[in-house]
Amino acid sequence: MKTVALLVLGLCLVLVSESFAYFTVTHLTTVVYLSNSTSAQVEETLQIYMSNSSIQNYMQDRAAVNQTITIWQKLLQTNLLEQHIINPRSSISNFTLLPGPATPEGYSGATAYLTMMYVAHNVTQVSEIAPRVFKYTFNDSCFNFEHTASGPALFQNATLEMVLPKNAKVILPIYPAPDSPIANYANATQFYWFQAEPLNKFQLSYTVTESLQQEVVSFFANMYPKHAVILYLLIAFVAAGIAAYAYSRIKNK
Repeated sequence: MKTVALLVLGLCLVLVSESFAYFTVTHLTTVVYLSNSTSAQVEETLQIYMSNSSIQNYMQDRAAVNQTITIWQKLLQTNLLEQHIINPRSSISNFTLLPGPATPEGYSGATAYLTMMYVAHNVTQVSEIAPRVFKYTFNDSCFNFEHTASGPALFQNATLEMVLPKNAKVILPIYPAPDSPIANYANATQFYWFQAEPLNKFQLSYTVTESLQQEVVSFFANMYPKHAVILYLLIAFVAAGIAAYAYSRIKNK
């Protein structure tokens, strides 16, 4: 009888626990792909643990069309589902939200990964420090992590990764010092900061050297919007001259 009572009690506890649906964000990973412009491609992944009774709700929302970030925030009941790299005076674009499948974790529940991808604009400041050499500096006001008395800081269960563009060279020092690599990172292109890392007075700069071809392309790209009317008039003048010359040749035949 005692054994049967214990089995019944255990079954009741399981049923009661399963009657409470819940979601928990166990980890946040933010990867910032810096570029040769003032924008950056950002990819953020939330690792989510859910009870067995929550799996059906998650899968229904995953299969639905045009689910907004607001709907997912309400379902998961978390404040971590938002853009953590954003200039408060600028904007983001190309936002995509990709909820992954729920993978069972034994009999206790399931794990899923929800990924946000977007372009954050005006996250770096750029200046030309030598012919064809440009210095980019990350703007720490673009951090939208936990707000503490001393400034922004990573959440306890978060990882920040900064990836330099191709052929970029980091400018030392970096502050705070990356958690990885822990030394000899003068030639590194990826830097990591882990949980609860203070981001106050964050400093990360790098240089990019443009090729001569890039310089020429950039020159004409920048010149076009500023002098478009003059260019149109010049083209029209040349076209009129060619037409007049052709007409005179035909007339004299």
